[in-house]
Amino acid sequence: MAAAYKEALAAVKELMQSSNKPQNVQTAINNTGSRYGKATVQKALDELVAQNLCIYTEIGKTGKLYLWNQNLLEVLSDAQLMEINAQINDLRAQVGKLGQQSETLRITQKNLEAAPVTDLLRQEIQELRQQVSANDEKLRLIHESNAIVSDADMLTLQKDYKDAMTAWASRRATCREFIDALSEGAGLKPSAFIEQLGLEEGLSAATYAEMKKSLPPIAVSKAEIKAALKK
Repeated sequence: MAAAYKEALAAVKELMQSSNKPQNVQTAINNTGSRYGKATVQKALDELVAQNLCIYTEIGKTGKLYLWNQNLLEVLSDAQLMEINAQINDLRAQVGKLGQQSETLRITQKNLEAAPVTDLLRQEIQELRQQVSANDEKLRLIHESNAIVSDADMLTLQKDYKDAMTAWASRRATCREFIDALSEGAGLKPSAFIEQLGLEEGLSAATYAEMKKSLPPIAVSKAEIKAALKK
């Protein structure tokens, strides 16, 4: 019996944390595959509240609406999100430029080496070799100082940035749903309820739309990144 409840508690905890959406007892039952009874799910939700992993609000006379404790979530600030995006764009531009320069120089050097050699060509080839070497050294220093991200890291940074923006929008929508439910129970308009609680609206829809414009490209393949890095 204890093992069965432990399994139910883990399932309900996973649901609340991963979905990060308000749940009542019945929706929690449905969203865990209807594998656990009402009393078991209720007990699990109450235990999560006791552990400060969840919070709840009363809806009506007997209903309760549960939500994962938002204070436990790691959320990047708007400034951090914008800084990460700026770093990605700056590094991509630097590496792309150096990679293109090195490739152009290598092609020119190869063509010259294949042509009949004269003293003038010999000098030009030597100068090109020095330029190639200097560019290669710049790239090496960038890689060794960890000032540049790897293919996998670049994709990870882009994914994390998008996930953070998506999570922010989702949590904002969840909070709006929560406030709508609470204000309805209190007989107030959402705007009046927010003002009464002393809360701030946060970013406007126009500001969020501007932030979305700065998101990295939706589809960036590893092949494209490798071509830019020119490893």
